[in-house]
Amino acid sequence: MRWKRLGRIYSPKPLGDWGISHASYPVPHVLSDGLVRIFFSVRDRQNRGHAASVDFSVDGEIVKQVSDPSHSPLLSPGPRGAFDCDGATISCVIPHKGGLLAYYLGWTITTTVPFTNFIGVAAGNADGTRFERIRRSPVLGRSELDPFCVGYPFVHESKGQLHMWYGTHLEWGKTGHEVTHAFREARSFDGITWTPSAEICVPVAGGEEFAISRPWIFRHLGRYRMLFARRFAKYRMGSAYSSDGLNWVRDDTFSFVGHEEEWEAGEQTYPSTFSLNGRTYLLYNGAGYGRSGFGLAVLEAEAT
Repeated sequence: MRWKRLGRIYSPKPLGDWGISHASYPVPHVLSDGLVRIFFSVRDRQNRGHAASVDFSVDGEIVKQVSDPSHSPLLSPGPRGAFDCDGATISCVIPHKGGLLAYYLGWTITTTVPFTNFIGVAAGNADGTRFERIRRSPVLGRSELDPFCVGYPFVHESKGQLHMWYGTHLEWGKTGHEVTHAFREARSFDGITWTPSAEICVPVAGGEEFAISRPWIFRHLGRYRMLFARRFAKYRMGSAYSSDGLNWVRDDTFSFVGHEEEWEAGEQTYPSTFSLNGRTYLLYNGAGYGRSGFGLAVLEAEAT
C-alpha cells in the first residue's frame, strides 16, 4: 500500500484554557454535504485531553480547511475520581439511531505506572456537534483477560452485531513506558455490553517492536485492511489483512510517497482513513503524540 503525502492540513492553535496544545488521534466523519469533519484530541493546562473538531473540503488532492475548530470542547474529562478524569480522547465514531456513537479513551493518571486507560462511550447528534456520555462507567475496562489497561477502540457494525478491536496491555515493564501492547476483538449487540475474545487477534511482532496501538479498519481490494501504529524507539505505520475481519495476517509493507516534511520529524502514527468520491484517504500524526498536528495522504491506485 503506497500513500501519497498531501502534507500537513492542521497545525494546533490555542482554543482557550481547554485547548492549549496538540491535535492528536484524528477521527474522520464524512458529512451529508460531502465535507469531512475531523475530531481530534487537544490538551488543557493540566495536560488533560478534550475533544475538538474542524471541517475540511477534500476534492481529489485539493484539501481546504473550511471552518475554525469548535469553540468549546465536544467532550471533556469526567469528574474527579472517574475513569476518565484525566482525559477523554475520541477514538472512533459510528452511525447509530440517526445520530453517532463516539467510543473514547478515558485516561487516569496513576503513580506506579504512567497511566491506565478505559473505554467509554458518548452519544452525539448526526453531525457530531455535541456529545453526551451515555454512562458514567466504562463499557470496557480491567478484567481477567485485560488486567492492566485497554484503549484505542475501533468499532464496526456487521450483520446486526458490533465488533470492536482495541488495544490491551499484556504487561508493564520495570520502568517508565516499557509495555507489551497488542490487539483484541470484542462483540456487542447493544454497543454497551461487550464480550471480548480470549485470543489476541494481532500480536506484537517482537524484536525492537514492543507495542502496536490505534487499530483502524477499512475495506480494500475485496478484503479487510487494518492500519495501526507500531512502537519502536520512534513510531511507524503497520498493517494487517483479513478475508473475514476475524483472522488477521500481519503485512507491514506500508510506504509513503513524497518528501517527509519537518512536522513529521521521522515518525508517522495514529492512522485513520475515510473514503470520498472513490478515493481512500489517510489521516495521521507525526512525532510528539500530535503536538505538530496532523497530515493527509491518499492511497495510490492498485491493480485489482
